Amino acid sequence: MTARRPPGAGPLVDAYEHCAALARAHARDQWLGALYAGENERGPLFALASFDTEIRHALQRTRDPNLTAIRLAWWRETISGERQAEAAGGVY
Repeated sequence: MTARRPPGAGPLVDAYEHCAALARAHARDQWLGALYAGENERGPLFALASFDTEIRHALQRTRDPNLTAIRLAWWRETISGERQAEAAGGVY
């Protein structure tokens, strides 16, 4: 049985929960800091912490700088809106 969502919960609730889990695991200080924010501001702060972690770890995930450049280029293009169809599927 799944938990019921409160009335007015937006479609980003699942994404924010995922980001909160990532932030808690990989950006503990940012996660703790976000807990002091208001309830409406926490989700976006968790998303920023998760994005920051992804960008910071891009260099550590591969040995080849060209692969790192490709990964960072994908993020740049996604943020600029060039890859909306791909970004809708999520990052794995």
